[in-house]
Amino acid sequence: MREAVICSTARTGLAKSWRGALNMTHGATMGGHVVKAAIERAGIDAGEVDDVIMGCATPEGATGSNIARQIALAAGCPVTTSGVTVNRFCSSGLQAIALAAQRIIANEGDVFVGGGVESISCVQNEANRHMIQDKFLRQSKPEVYWSMLQTAEMVASVTSRASARTSTACRASNVRWRLPRPAGFATRSCPSPCAWPSRTRVRSNWHPRGDPGRRRGGGAPTRPRRLPDPPGAARRCDLGGQCQLLGRCRCLRGHGGQDGRSAGSSHWATFAASPWPDANPTKWG
Repeated sequence: MREAVICSTARTGLAKSWRGALNMTHGATMGGHVVKAAIERAGIDAGEVDDVIMGCATPEGATGSNIARQIALAAGCPVTTSGVTVNRFCSSGLQAIALAAQRIIANEGDVFVGGGVESISCVQNEANRHMIQDKFLRQSKPEVYWSMLQTAEMVASVTSRASARTSTACRASNVRWRLPRPAGFATRSCPSPCAWPSRTRVRSNWHPRGDPGRRRGGGAPTRPRRLPDPPGAARRCDLGGQCQLLGRCRCLRGHGGQDGRSAGSSHWATFAASPWPDANPTKWG
């Protein structure tokens, strides 16, 4: 069976929504920036990319009109390079990478780009909500229209994860993020294109905060208006882009690859699928 390997990767730093440095940056600009960087790091020609597969949770507006195809062109790929946009909400980017690997294994091509892009600032408040809910589903399965926080609360109750345990896990995640990174980790990000009006380049993540469970000045944890939100949980949306360049191992031999690896060992990771744990989403969407 053919083996799919990840030859290179690139991403922007994550920025704050609405007030961050990428708040007025089009999805094609963000996505094209990282795809171009991944192609350059892989040491291949843009014309060798068979398809660009990009995940997007809200594929409309600045991230609509088949944003993957726009990203391919913005990255310098020729018009013969196609693009397809994937939507599986929060796992859209991961699904795009999996699809790219599966197509390589199935012998549908040799070089694919898989990744994701999101612009909360440009899309969420401008989203088209006309007839957004189906009458039958609203009555028979209203959970399919739940927000992330509603779903998280239901998951917590079903799995018996108390709010305190969730809060502890969130804080521990922030602490681990601040620990020293492995060698070469920082090189996976690339300075983002400038965004109007700040004209600031995002060179690293704007997160995490020092204490994710308290407001500035030592106040109580912030919470949404109606739904409880464990301290340290998702409280501020992010936006940015990331991608991986995947290919057949033999096809990529002879290229330097990311981090300057020599020919014959150009990839730095092999794609491996894992079974999904048993989960019966009868209580949520």
